[in-house]
Amino acid sequence: MDFKEQFKIGDVVKINTSRDSNSFYITKIVDIDYESKIFVVHSIEKDIPVNSFISIKREFKDIIFIFTSRVLGHKYNEHKNTLVLHIPKEINRIQRREFYRLPLNIAISITNSSDETYLAESLDISGLGICIESNKKLYQDENVKVTIPFSNDFILEDINGIVKRITKGRKLPYRYGINFDYIDSPIRDQIVSYIFKVQKMLLQISNNM
Repeated sequence: MDFKEQFKIGDVVKINTSRDSNSFYITKIVDIDYESKIFVVHSIEKDIPVNSFISIKREFKDIIFIFTSRVLGHKYNEHKNTLVLHIPKEINRIQRREFYRLPLNIAISITNSSDETYLAESLDISGLGICIESNKKLYQDENVKVTIPFSNDFILEDINGIVKRITKGRKLPYRYGINFDYIDSPIRDQIVSYIFKVQKMLLQISNNM
């Protein structure tokens, strides 16, 4: 996938500055120089060292474009500070659904519309929702809250959801597809960043086998 085919001046992109961070910063492309193989974005409110590598993504309808770029320097003008980045050789083009969905088999908690909280087991997760199995009965279009302990230091609490799919479970009696009803962009980006990080880790493991 070629950079020139998919990116232009004015495009809004998101930047992740560290593998240890789940935060994406929103910025915009303000200049592109194909001869020098650089592009320029508005600087974010964070110090980014020259020669460090950052992840960049652009969401377009049901497709996500994502790649890694090296920081070449900073420019300062009378309007705003900017960040100079290297144009990558390759860009990953990923279907949103394929990118977001990740097998996730952990214990989570569900709070139903009667404010009762109980444990369930997740099967997979995406930036749009989660699939779970449970002993407890939920109802079509019921409003629930989901707490997901991804790790000891990454727990998302009380995410609003709506039960959209109900089928028979394999391990437990009920299987539910829960769509996230309303989720703040920073939280959604945390979920997406976590999924992307796990996918990269699994890919590295498979490449080394």
